[in-house]
Parts: sequence; structure tokens; C-alpha cells
Amino acid sequence: MNLIKVSAMLFVVLYFASDAALAEFYKCKDGKEIKYQQKPCFTPVVDEETKREAEKINPDGKEVLIHEVLTNKFLYPQLDLPYEEKIKLRDKVKITAVGILTDWSPKRPTRISVYDFNGNKKGEKIGHENFTKYLLDICGYSYNAACKSPDERGSTIGELRIEVTAFTDSILIRLNGMLRPSNKYAIYNGVRVYGVKEKKITEDYY
Repeated sequence: MNLIKVSAMLFVVLYFASDAALAEFYKCKDGKEIKYQQKPCFTPVVDEETKREAEKINPDGKEVLIHEVLTNKFLYPQLDLPYEEKIKLRDKVKITAVGILTDWSPKRPTRISVYDFNGNKKGEKIGHENFTKYLLDICGYSYNAACKSPDERGSTIGELRIEVTAFTDSILIRLNGMLRPSNKYAIYNGVRVYGVKEKKITEDYY
């Protein structure tokens, strides 16, 4: 008789102990089964491959290079400046910055503006910077190294960065001025557009 009582008491203790432990978990529906897990319950609508592709496009939601146009132009004050160029992107994106590629030397433009160009017409100014001083550490493959010639790991190309905030698929850049007029021209080597590609991944919560 005592053995039956002890067994019953032990069953009650184990039952409530188990229930208390499960209370710290989420009760989730997985098809027809009910499962307990520590993470919140959700079922992604997209598959794992789609998620991996989204992370490649925009890892961790950080700024990435969206578009790049390379050229090699000498901009003379009385012939080419101010210089304007339209940049068409593949899709509408959230643009965070525009980088103008230029020379390692003072042969650089000094006034750079960026405009929205949606609807095939010049719209609102979305960014502007004046570069009236010579910037040394804007060269190299990551545009954060010293500028110098002859070329050493991209040291002869610099990037003048303009912060931008816009959601668009087309912009217009406008370059003007010369850092050192005695050089007779400014060098324009191309443009880089940075931004955040938003790829929505929908989740259904139970």
C-alpha cells in the first residue's frame, strides 16, 4: 500500500516538474503535431535557398555597391564644366551614397551635386558636397588608403563620397570646379552608387 502511495506521489511530482519546465518553451504547431521549442513560433513563407540569395544581395542589411560606371574624362572649365551625367539603375533602391572616382593628384572637381532623375527629368537635389581641400586617404581598392603615383594597389584612383538619401532607380550627377586651376582640367574616372537592396521575407506566425 505504501509503495502505491509513494509511486503516485512521485508521478505527481514528475508531472508538475515537467509541466513547469515546458512552461518556459513556446508551444508551436508543426503541421498536425504540437511541438515545444525555445524560439518563437513561425514558419517562413520563402524557402532557405531564397533566404540565402537575399543575404548575398544585402548581407546583414548593410550598405553595398549597387552600380558602377567607369570612364576616363578630362573636364576643361570652359568646355566641359559643369558636367552632368545620368545614371540609370536596374531597380528602385534606397541610395545611401554616391562616389565620384577621380585622380590621385589635385586634378579633381570641387562641387558635386546629385539629383533624383525619376520620370526622365531632373528632380530634387538629394546630395551635395564641396571638396575644397585635398583629401589624401581616399585611394586604393577600398578608397581609404593614401593617394600616390605610380599605381600601387589602386593608389592612383580616389573616391569623393557624397552622402545621399533617396529611393529611386535613376539619378543625375553634376560636377563643377577644379581643386587647382593651374592643372587646367579635372579628371573624372567614373561613379559608384551605394545603397541598401530591400528584399522582404514574409513570415507567418501561429
